[in-house]
Amino acid sequence: MQRDSQLPPEILEALKPLRVLARSWPGKPDGINPSTVFRFKNKGIGGVRLRALQAPGVGWCSCWVWVAEFFSATGIPAAVPQVGRPRRRGKLLRDKLSDPAKPASTASRVRPANEGGGQ
Repeated sequence: MQRDSQLPPEILEALKPLRVLARSWPGKPDGINPSTVFRFKNKGIGGVRLRALQAPGVGWCSCWVWVAEFFSATGIPAAVPQVGRPRRRGKLLRDKLSDPAKPASTASRVRPANEGGGQ
């Protein structure tokens, strides 16, 4: 493994703080949570960790080349890391409210007197 002083100049110029990498993550318009990138650095995936170095006054830094190496070593596509919860599958409330075929809620229905748990 190379020491920091022996890194190629193009890598040194491409280093960015992990929080900056997280906010400009490929395939995610809003980026990903910075704690996810720090988790890739600290714990890794399947025993493989994201390569990073600590720059004085800046914090932990990495570059897109190292991110690509990390994901190629783990076998996960770099543009779509498996992060977070799955997306909701049901209709959104605004879609239910705009659908004229169904009422917005069941509370607005009137129950006949002979049905239900009467006394």
